[in-house]
Amino acid sequence: MSADRRQLADFFAAPAFDPGHFGDERDVAAPYRRMRHVHAHLHVPELGHGNSSANILTEAVYDPDRDEFVLITPVPEATKFPPNLGLAGWPKWGVVSARLKVGGADHGLFLFLVPLRDESGPCRGVRIRALPDTALLPPDYAAVAFDGVRVPRRYWLDDGARLSVDGAFADPLGTPADRSRRSAAMARFAWGALGPGLAAMARAAASIALSHARNQVITNRFAVNVPAVAYRNQQRLLATALASAFATTALTRDPEAVCWRRSGDPGGAGAPGPAEMRAASLTKVAVDRLAQRAITSAQATCGALGFMSVNRLVDYLGFALAFASAGGDNQVILLDGAWSMATGPDYRPPQARDGPGSRRAPQRVVPGPGAAVRRRSAVARRTDRNLLRPNI
Repeated sequence: MSADRRQLADFFAAPAFDPGHFGDERDVAAPYRRMRHVHAHLHVPELGHGNSSANILTEAVYDPDRDEFVLITPVPEATKFPPNLGLAGWPKWGVVSARLKVGGADHGLFLFLVPLRDESGPCRGVRIRALPDTALLPPDYAAVAFDGVRVPRRYWLDDGARLSVDGAFADPLGTPADRSRRSAAMARFAWGALGPGLAAMARAAASIALSHARNQVITNRFAVNVPAVAYRNQQRLLATALASAFATTALTRDPEAVCWRRSGDPGGAGAPGPAEMRAASLTKVAVDRLAQRAITSAQATCGALGFMSVNRLVDYLGFALAFASAGGDNQVILLDGAWSMATGPDYRPPQARDGPGSRRAPQRVVPGPGAAVRRRSAVARRTDRNLLRPNI
C-alpha cells in the first residue's frame, strides 16, 4: 500500500486503534490489514444534530446474556448522516459512535467497530439509503440506521473502561461527559489527513494557474500576443495563489505529527493534550481558508476555464468548502479558540516587549484636504495603464 493510500486508510481506521485496549488485538486489526479491499468510515454526525457530536442519540445496549452490544437507532433523528456507504459491491466497515447503555444507565459516548456492508449488500440489521449525487463533492453519501445490530465485545473500543458480565461498569475517565469528550477527540485524525490533502490541492491549483498564465496569450491595444503572466493583475493573483499554497504546506507539518500521535506510541508522547488539540483545530481552519484563497485566486487567473471540471479547480474548491464544516465546523472552532483566549485555560498571551525591536504603532500623518483626491486620481490612472500594459 502506498504511503498516501495508507494515510487515507489511517484517516478512517486510526480512531479504532487509539482509544482501546482489546482482548484480541489480531482479530480487531484484521479489517484494517485488509484495507486494500475493505473501506472504513467514521460515523459520528446524525441527521437531527448536524455537525454536533454533543448529543449523539444512537445507542449501544449491553446484552449480558450474550456478552454483546446491540446497536439501535431509537429515533429518525439518530440516523447517521452522511457517511460514504451508498456505493454497492464494496465491503465497508464503520467506526460508529454510540451511547453505551448498561442496565438503563448512560455511560457516555463510545466507539464501536462495525461491519456495515459486504459484496452482496448491507449487513444484517443495517439500513443504508443512498443519497442523491452532490455536484461539488460527489462521494457515495448515504443515511445509515441500525436495527438491533449485534456487535461482539472485542469490537468495543473500550479505552480502558471495564464492563463485567454482571453489568458492573468502571471508567477511568470518571463521568459520562468526560468519556464523550474523549471519544469526540478522534476528530484530530481528520485534521491530520485533511491538512496535507488541502495543501496538495492548493499547490496543484497554483501550478495549473501558472501553466495557464504562461501559455495563454492576450491581445489588447497596448500589445499583441503577450503571455497572460506578463500582466500585473495576473501576477498578483498568481502570487496570492502561490503564497497561500506554500503557507498551507508549512502550516500542516507540526500539527500533522501531533494529530497522528496515539496513546501507545513509543517515546512516551502519548495522545495530544487539550492545548495541542486546540492548536491543531485552529490550524485546520487556517489551512482550509488558505487553500480556498489559493484555489479561488487560481480560478480567477484562468477565466472561464477555471470553472471547467477538466481543470479540477472546481473539484478542489468543492473539497475545501465542504471541509469548512466537515471535520469540525470552522466557525465553532474559532469561537472555542476565542473562549480559550478570553478565559485562559490553555492560552498564554505573548508578553509585551519594550526597547529595540519592539513593535509600536507608527505615527500617522494626516494629509491636507486635497491630498486624498489627488492621490486617488493618480492611482486610478496608473492602475488603468498597468492592468492593460504587460509588465515586460
